[in-house]
Parts: sequence; C-alpha cells; structure tokens
Amino acid sequence: MTDANRILEWRRMLCALPDAVFLELCRIYLGEVNTPYNKHTLAEALGGFLRDGENRRAAAALLSDDDRAVLAAILRIPNCTFEALRLFFSDDGFLSELRELLYSLEERLLIYRARDENPDSETVFRITPYFDETVRAEAPESFLLYPFGAEYNAERVKPPELCVPSAAFLAALLSFVAGYGDVLKQDGSLKKYAAERLRAVFAADAGFDSFVESVLRACHSLELFRNEEGGGFVPDFAEWKSFAARSRAEQCAFFAASSLAVLSRSALQTYAHILLKAAASVPETGATKPMLSRLLFLAKHSAPAPGAASREHQPFQRFTVVEDEEDLTVYPSALAESGIRFGLFVEDEKKLSGEPVYRCADFVKDALSRDSRNANIAATAPDTADAAAGNALSVDAAFSVTVFGDLALDALVPLALFLDVVRHDTATVYEISRKSAARAFDAGLSPDALAAELAKHCAHPLPQALAQALADWHDQYREVKLYKGYVLRIPATQAERLSGISRRIAATIAPGVYLLDFQSDAEAARLLKQLGVSHLGKVVTAERELPSGADFPAVLPESGVWADGLPGLLPLKPAHSAAEGAPLAPEPPPEIVAPHARRVEQTLETLDGLKIPQKQRELLRIWVEHRLILNPSQLRAEGIKAKQMEASGMDFVGKVRVLEDAARQQLPVEITDECGETQRGIPLAVCKRDSDSELSLKIDWNKIRQYAVGHLQRVARIWTSVFREAGYAPY
Repeated sequence: MTDANRILEWRRMLCALPDAVFLELCRIYLGEVNTPYNKHTLAEALGGFLRDGENRRAAAALLSDDDRAVLAAILRIPNCTFEALRLFFSDDGFLSELRELLYSLEERLLIYRARDENPDSETVFRITPYFDETVRAEAPESFLLYPFGAEYNAERVKPPELCVPSAAFLAALLSFVAGYGDVLKQDGSLKKYAAERLRAVFAADAGFDSFVESVLRACHSLELFRNEEGGGFVPDFAEWKSFAARSRAEQCAFFAASSLAVLSRSALQTYAHILLKAAASVPETGATKPMLSRLLFLAKHSAPAPGAASREHQPFQRFTVVEDEEDLTVYPSALAESGIRFGLFVEDEKKLSGEPVYRCADFVKDALSRDSRNANIAATAPDTADAAAGNALSVDAAFSVTVFGDLALDALVPLALFLDVVRHDTATVYEISRKSAARAFDAGLSPDALAAELAKHCAHPLPQALAQALADWHDQYREVKLYKGYVLRIPATQAERLSGISRRIAATIAPGVYLLDFQSDAEAARLLKQLGVSHLGKVVTAERELPSGADFPAVLPESGVWADGLPGLLPLKPAHSAAEGAPLAPEPPPEIVAPHARRVEQTLETLDGLKIPQKQRELLRIWVEHRLILNPSQLRAEGIKAKQMEASGMDFVGKVRVLEDAARQQLPVEITDECGETQRGIPLAVCKRDSDSELSLKIDWNKIRQYAVGHLQRVARIWTSVFREAGYAPY
C-alpha cells in the first residue's frame, strides 16, 4: 500500500470513529470545533498537525518503553490484531495493561485500527503513516525482546549440561522397543514391567520415567514407532534411517515439535523450522522465556512454512494430509518450553530481572553456522572419521557387543536393527541373539550383511563362531515362513496377466502362487477384476518399501547458514538503541525520572503559568499527564467541555454527580473515606437512603463495598482515555 493510500485509509478510519470520540480528538489537537463541521475536513487538519516535524518529535519524546514495545510489535507483526498482541505479550507483566496501552497510543494518533469494508473482516492495528519513520527510529527491533531494559549479571559461569536424548540413548531405546514392543499404556505412561526393565537397562531411578515417556511419545508422533496390530510398538527402521540422516539440531527440533501435540508431518516440519529460526536469532547475551516466546511468535509469522509449495512436490507422499491446518495453533510459550526441554535452548546461570536466561545450545549454533567452507574442511579429512568409527565397538566370543566412543545416530540405527540392548551407561552393551537376528532377516538382510555392518565399526576381526551362528540362524529362519494376506493362485500360462500389477506382488511363493499386498477385499476385487482374474487370495504383512523421497526433510537452509539472523527476525548481535547506537541502558533507579516524564513535568509547569478556569485546567492537566499535549498551542480553554472530575468536603451534590457520571459509563473512581483510607474501584450504583446516598463500589471481580456518600471526604473520577470517556470500547 502506497503512502498516499495509507493516508487515505487513516482518514477513512478516523472518520469512522463515533462522533463523540472523533470530536474530542479534534478538540485536543486542533482546539474548538465550530458547527456545522465536516469530518473529512477535520481529518485533513489532524493530518496537517501531524505533518509538523516539531509535533512528531514531541510525540517521540513522550514515548515510554512500554509504548515502544507495543509499537515495535505492531510494526513487525503482519496483520497485527489484538489477539496477536495478546498472544505475543502473554508472559509479560503489563499484559493486563495492554488494552489501556493501545487506547493511549490510538488517542495519541500513533496507531489506528483498519479493516476492510466487509463487516466480517478482522480489525488490525497499523502505524499512522505520518509516524512511520519516527516509530522505526524510536521502536527498533530490540524492543521486541527488551521492553524494560535490564542489566545482566556480569559474572559468567559455565552453563548447565544439556539434557537431551543422545544418539547412543536413542539407539539403545530403539533396540529396547524393537525387542519388547509393548511398553506404553493407552494413556501414554510406561507399563510397569517396561518401566522396571528400562530402569535396569539405563541405570536410572523412577524420575527417569517421565523423560523416557516424553521421548517415546515424540518418536510415536514422528512415526518412528508405529502401533502394532494387537497392541505395542513396532519400529519403522526406514523412517529411523531417514531421521538419523538429519543433523542433531534438526532431530531435537523435530522432537520438540512432536512433543506438543499429535501433528501431521507437514506441521512438524513447520514447527521444527520455526524453532531453528528462533534459535538463530537468540542474542549472544541470551533471552528469557518470554523473549523466546516472542522470537518464536515472530518466526512463525515472518515467513512461509518450508515446503509451502504445492503438496504434490513435498517429499511426503506417504504422509500427505488433506485437512487444512492453517487454524492449528501451538502457543509460542509451549513451543519455548518444549525447545528448552529438548535442549535447543540451554539455561545459563545469569538472571535478567530475576528471570532465568537461556542461550542457543552449542550444537544448534554449529548447525546454524555450518557453511560450504566447513563442509569442504570436513571432506578433506575423511580418514579421521573413518578411524574413529572403526574403533567404536568390540564383539566378544559370547556375542556381546560393546559400543564405545560417539557413533552418530545414522551409524547406530543399522546396528540396533539386529542387536538387543543389555545396559546403557558410559558405554552401551548389546547382545546378538536368534531373536534379534530375525529382525534383520525380516528386513531382507543376509548374514554376510550383518557381519559386514559389525566389522565396519570393529577394530578386530569378528569371532568365527558369530559368523557360523548367523548362518545357522538364517538357515533355520528360511525353513519356516508364515504368511498372512491375499494369496493368488493362477496357471503359469496366464501369469502374464499380472504384469499390470507387478509392483503389488509381495512374494512368489511357488510357480503360479503369488502373495499380493492388497489392503482390503474391495481393493483386491477391483484390481483383479480389471485384469480378468476372479480368484482372491491373501497378502503378506511385510511392510512395503517407502516411496522414493519419503524422508525426513531438512529444516535448516540449504546453504547451512543463518549468519546474520533471519528475514523479519532480530540480528544475532546484542540489542542496540537506534537513537544512540549503544546497548540498551540498564533499568534506571527509581529516583531517576524517565525522559517522557520530565517532558510531562515541563508541560505541567507551562500550564501552571497560564490563566485558565479551574475546570478546564483540570482537564488540560489530565491531557498533559496522558501525553496528549504535543504543542503549547494546545493549552487553551476554548472549546473544552469540562465535566466535574472531583468533589470533596461538604459538596454533597458534587460528589453524587461525579459518582453517578462514573457509574453511568462504568469508569473508575478514587474515594477517601471518613477514616482517611483511599480506595479505587468501579461504582455500580448510587442509591438514595433517607438523608444520605449509598455508593456500591466494585473493588475486585468478586468484592463489592457500600459507602455513605455524605461521609466520604473526597471523590475523584479517574480519567482513563478518550474512548472510555465517550463510552466506546472497541477492544
């Protein structure tokens, strides 16, 4: 939208305000409004007032840090609605004041509400076009994270150790589930025997259960484990190999996303991408959890999800979902919690305003900063990696396999296919048994392939007895085969009919006898009828190979680099003030007056020197305190329709009038009772009682008190905003 169109939109939305609000704004900034009046002419006059550079500088000088934080958010959140702001500032102390802040910014003409002519369209907040440059200068990106400026502890200490599932842990857990299968109850908690066995294998106490449950649920959401017919889990080793090929940062991002809810593969990819985008923009000085939530909110709204092209081109043919997921909402605070739990953000021991500070984990930084130069360096020294992998395990004569070192997950997954975990500690001990070898044989691997996989990571020759045992087990495995499914028997002379469904033939049991992988009777009948075959058989339960390209996607950029932050997010450098180019100052001590407060005091001194009637002076003082006065020319009594704001002492009629006006519009008041105690609240009603009147004052949502008006020492109405004074509350 061009500047001219935005100015026209601003005028249109200004004229759409209720007359009481619009005219009051005109009186504040332009002075007395003569009748008859034209709204469009007055809106142009307000625009002329804001075009004055001195007035814009005055408005900038009156901004508080809270104002800057909200303006920075409105400027950078696309289609910024009240709900978006509420979600963005959900963990901040001034959330309860957000509505009043928006009223204040709107009546100070810094922002406006825009919406299409369609009555069902959402209302969004926008920066007033005359203040674009001012807001960009006064509300830089740093205020998205540091609205209240604070000082970090100078002392630097070693951060706590990350608590995330390592490659060795995941491989051991994969082997355990492959061997035991049925480990979780319907509610997602561990079964008793599985919990006891896991504690024994992983040498852990009862507190270990919740961590394992979280990892198991995440693996299930990622479809690394699938539900077996009749109960239990079955590992999908093809999916595990695809998952293991991703970097550790991407694996933890997928775990963090999958632990939030049951999401489709495309949604998991999106949230994993959001987590890594936010991690790329965490300042070197760290961020509190509310700051992380804001970064995640910005990451979600700053760019389209990865793979946002047509679904046909996404590498998830097997996991394509038809449902529209645009309305799927995961709260940024929950995403931040999950990112912390799975080690993407690690807690430092320094504090920021009493809040724990988190920084981007080192392994995530490595993944985010990896570029082609690093890849070339790694490629020039393959012998070192091969040597480390070649000394990673040992196999003894009892077929016990001990894995040392730090093998990557993509090297451990093929081993977990045919090894049963015995103990996981500093090193992981597995064993090879007939049962574990059968898993590999089910996957189509031969004894030689198993021996080669072990030899690849072993520094010494394998025991001869192991090769013989694997061969014997394989012979026994081949002797008996159990099939389940649709079996088609057809004369050999008619076998050519099956060429049209050759890819659906799972096995040739004997000449003219075929095992077909139909999933239902209806599917079998339909396809065989097309071929002119009428006899129906069974299908084997062996899994089909994944379609080409059905892999875990990369969620890091193709170049591997997010060096200077991300489009629409913050730079990785510490936050700086745009005005002075220096780091944000520590929170000022209470005795130091903020700059905007000093300007208010100066304007009040100017007002005190003017000869203005008392009622008009009171209202002008309120406007000054609410930072509505930008120019001394606004300090005039002409056109001000002042209401009685305060009454005290023997002015019984005045007190009743103030309270009745406040009760009519549900505006807050401050009263002082006969004992000198001050109380604030919303007057609900003023009822006459004999020679006095009784006030019902709502102090809290469930607390109402009654006062005799005649006994009150003082009654004062609290001026909140132009909108509230006019009885208009749009949000």
